[in-house]
Amino acid sequence: TLFCPDLEGSQFPPPPGCPNIIGGSIGVSNASKAFIFGPKVNVRLSPSFSVEVDALRRPIRTNTTTSFSFCPPEQLPSCEIPVSLTRTTQGTEFTWEFPVLPRYQWNGRKLNPFLEGGPSFRPAENREQTGITAGGGVEMRLRSIRLSPSLRYTYWADNGKYIGENREQLQFVLGIDGPASEETVTVFGHKLTLG
Repeated sequence: TLFCPDLEGSQFPPPPGCPNIIGGSIGVSNASKAFIFGPKVNVRLSPSFSVEVDALRRPIRTNTTTSFSFCPPEQLPSCEIPVSLTRTTQGTEFTWEFPVLPRYQWNGRKLNPFLEGGPSFRPAENREQTGITAGGGVEMRLRSIRLSPSLRYTYWADNGKYIGENREQLQFVLGIDGPASEETVTVFGHKLTLG
């Protein structure tokens, strides 16, 4: 949440991340969905090293409230009593997020802890965002499926195109890989799994 005040007559600079506004104000608040869902592809390059690519769907939305004053035509040219106008809109900045995460895994009997890290991308028309993601978790087998709960931290680069942008993101992600098939699927000779 960020409020950018009217600087007319103000002696103080605007808060960090705010443009210089004279004759109005802008307020931005988060209206994003908390739930993330999407497919993943994992290519195992060795027993300990693999690369995972996710396509995570999560609408990143904002509520933007703009307020400004104007002079109605009947008051011109003196403008003794300006009229205030406030408008609130909701916009969706991003819908998809694509982390590309090399992963190093320690293989145990029941639990396989892992560390992962790499670039993340949020595509949008001329307003793309890129970030760096790092995290860790544990992979475990539950009958015929594999569960991989992990905690991820992403720091998004400032592209200067969003007001009130939250550049730090902490996610809890639960990876679910389906049952292993009898036939091994490979990519360039390396085992491929879907989840």
